[in-house]
Amino acid sequence: MALTKNLPILSGIDSLRLKPRACVDVIGPWGSGKALAALQAAGDRSLLIVTHGRAEAEAVFEDLLTFDMPERCVHFPAWEVLPTDAMAPADDIVAERMNALMRAQTARKLNEPVRMVAPVRSLLQYVVKRDALEKRTVSLTVGEEHDLEVLVAQLSELGYDRELMVEQRGQTSVRGGILDVFPISSELPYRIEFFGDEIESIRRFEPETQRSIGHEKSVTILPRSEKRQIASRELLAPLTQYFPDDALIVLDEPLAIREEVKKLAAQLGDNPYIMPWKTAKAELSKFTQLRIAQ
Repeated sequence: MALTKNLPILSGIDSLRLKPRACVDVIGPWGSGKALAALQAAGDRSLLIVTHGRAEAEAVFEDLLTFDMPERCVHFPAWEVLPTDAMAPADDIVAERMNALMRAQTARKLNEPVRMVAPVRSLLQYVVKRDALEKRTVSLTVGEEHDLEVLVAQLSELGYDRELMVEQRGQTSVRGGILDVFPISSELPYRIEFFGDEIESIRRFEPETQRSIGHEKSVTILPRSEKRQIASRELLAPLTQYFPDDALIVLDEPLAIREEVKKLAAQLGDNPYIMPWKTAKAELSKFTQLRIAQ
């Protein structure tokens, strides 16, 4: 149970729940009190907390895990490189971003709340559209029929590398009627055994020993390469697209966010994968906003 259920409502927070598309300033909360105020203002709605930096986002995320159910809470880190850069982003960053987007998408479809925290740099980086992400996600279930070669080609399109043996995230391997895959968002790889075109079993296994450690009914495989998914600008969307209309957007220290935006504008210029602050403000204005400062 979320701890916020047992805590008193902070003064002025109750009224915010009744004002769609309002913009309210709250002065005074500090430390974990900011996350608490945001959660109480959101109630059963989805929540996006925007901070000015990475360290601040990570701290707020830890507070969310304390006050709310962990399965609701996600951290959305920024790319350390841009899609226009030759270098690919680190797999752990891509994994956290892809997992956060899919969890937000699933919560939206199920009409359940999600609590996301992101530095402003993440907010300004366009993401893949919701329908495009869903279309490019592979879901496999025991008993389903799939052409193994077609499936392997599909995983290659998602950025997975075919290797002799799966040892780390983003790799696949095929031996006869057995497909090993290490999903980008998973802690362990999966071994999928086929009988003809039918999936006979799905098991997780230890990459070091290759020993199976448990049977699963299904596995979801998210794109390994976010960069490849947004190669076309037609597939780009703002992060806020993943949130329902009644979501609450919280700006943690808005003046610090504005200063960070100025720095980013000087560094990134008119990069097509970065949203101008004017556009971002227009997107945020579609939601109820809570601006918190000490």
